[in-house]
Amino acid sequence: MGVEVWLLVAGVVMAAWAYSRWRHSYWSSRGVSTPPYLPFLGHIHKILSLSQSRWHYFDEVYHKYGGSTFSGLYELFHPVLMIGDPDLLKNILVKDFDHFVDRRKFLSEEGSISNEMLINLTGDEWKTLRGIMSPTFTSGKMRSMFPLMCEKADALVSFSLKEAANKPFVDMKVNFGRFAMDTIASCAFGIECNSFKSEVPEFSKYADMFFNFSFLTIIKFTLFNMFPTIGNALRIKIDSPCTKFFSNVVEETIAARNAGQRRGDYLDLLLDARADVNHPIITDTSIVPHNQSTTTQGQTAQETIITDTSIVPHNQSTTTQDRTAQETIITDTSTVPHNQSTTTQDRTAQETISHDSFVTNVNSIPVNHSKQVLTSKSIVAQSVLFLVAGYDTTASTLAFSSFLLAKHPIHQQRLREEIKQIIHEYGDITYQGIMEAKFLNACLMEYLALK
Repeated sequence: MGVEVWLLVAGVVMAAWAYSRWRHSYWSSRGVSTPPYLPFLGHIHKILSLSQSRWHYFDEVYHKYGGSTFSGLYELFHPVLMIGDPDLLKNILVKDFDHFVDRRKFLSEEGSISNEMLINLTGDEWKTLRGIMSPTFTSGKMRSMFPLMCEKADALVSFSLKEAANKPFVDMKVNFGRFAMDTIASCAFGIECNSFKSEVPEFSKYADMFFNFSFLTIIKFTLFNMFPTIGNALRIKIDSPCTKFFSNVVEETIAARNAGQRRGDYLDLLLDARADVNHPIITDTSIVPHNQSTTTQGQTAQETIITDTSIVPHNQSTTTQDRTAQETIITDTSTVPHNQSTTTQDRTAQETISHDSFVTNVNSIPVNHSKQVLTSKSIVAQSVLFLVAGYDTTASTLAFSSFLLAKHPIHQQRLREEIKQIIHEYGDITYQGIMEAKFLNACLMEYLALK
């Protein structure tokens, strides 16, 4: 090879190295400490390492590289800020939430239900769906679910005692997983998993698969989230068989629920929010029907206010005579139809108010039929998320809390005494009694702090 070729190669290498240095100067130029990184890769080799858990690496960053306050990382060339200071986190998540609304997206292939899940939505879509799901977790709903939870807890105790009599040890993490899946499925969807009656419970098996990532899955996942266009062009599939399993279960449950009795549970809330494709949705910047005129006889003033996510139906007509004032206020899910005709004579004043989310001049704004409150696919996605996300978090919390109590018998005995006092006072373990169990709450909070 000639000298010119070697010089060209050296020039390309130096240019690439300089580019990498420039891209990886983002945090240092802002005075943020950064752990050692590799050119081009940044810290992603540590985050995706198979030899060391990412949590061990984050713990190292926390203690050695300023992560207890905040530290800068790089995923390839993408800068990421790791924050460890509780006060700063509280400001971001609470006080300044309006500046940090959207979560980071974790995308899958086109058409995947994972892309419809709440954790992957942003902006108004997230806000609307979050508002729909929030009523599931009120104290009244939790109180009504409590007997079902107690029933599953009794099954857990009986199953664990039976195992203890026949085995040298009992894997409580597995048993808590069965309990979590049975409770979530029963309370939120009316599904009986019967995990304690099966040697290898199907629901728990597929839920475990959801969290067991192979190296190839990690590579696919990383590729999709950093280069989604390339991932879709290569038709790479990420969704695991467990996603399909839970989707089928939810679809069957929805079909049965549509034909059967309502339970007022989480699934019913989602089904109630499903939009009728024949009805448009009125959002901040859109939607009031065409050809709508508003008139009133003998009216001195009229205000028409239409706010977020209002829905305007078809072919409804309204007329008012001899009124001195009329206010038509349409909020959240209220409806006003297409081709609505109302006539006004001898009107002395009319006010049409518009500001930000308020929509005015109802004669000139086109209808947007493309957006819906909740599609059938979105209902399936939120249901699968609810089943899977609640499974491991609940099982892990119960398992490690129990482990810590076993390691500290004095505190375990104190907790037993508190529970006995609740039973003595209320006659049984009740929702109100659990809410008043201060030491029980302290034990769980201590575990979560250690975690």
